Amino acid sequence: MSITISKVTITDGVIRKGKVIGKTFTAGSAKTYPAKTLVALDTSTLKYVPFVKGGTTNGNGVVAGTLDADVVATGAADFPAAIMFGGELQTEKTIIDADGDASNIDEAVKFSCLDKGLILIDTTDLYVADNS
Repeated sequence: MSITISKVTITDGVIRKGKVIGKTFTAGSAKTYPAKTLVALDTSTLKYVPFVKGGTTNGNGVVAGTLDADVVATGAADFPAAIMFGGELQTEKTIIDADGDASNIDEAVKFSCLDKGLILIDTTDLYVADNS
């Protein structure tokens, strides 16, 4: 009997990178939108905006991809962004903009991601001490 073990390298939450394409991201305010922030496609402007959980305005409640690199917005305007379509991410490293973290990623959000080829995987960081 033989066992093959393959090494998976995770780079800051990205398990398997999808296709990354340069697109236009519309920021709502001056702030830094970190990599792995979920984005949606605004159906009226055809530009990418932060995903809003439960959003109903111009498709902002439907995941289209995730930012592949930070977007530093100097105000409410359009900015170039590298957006990853598809791939695999650690759930706890993925970000919903309104929360600033993954605290509200549930099965409905995961399903929306899956529909676009973005797979969110629940993982355990083995290097984190559990002193409970």
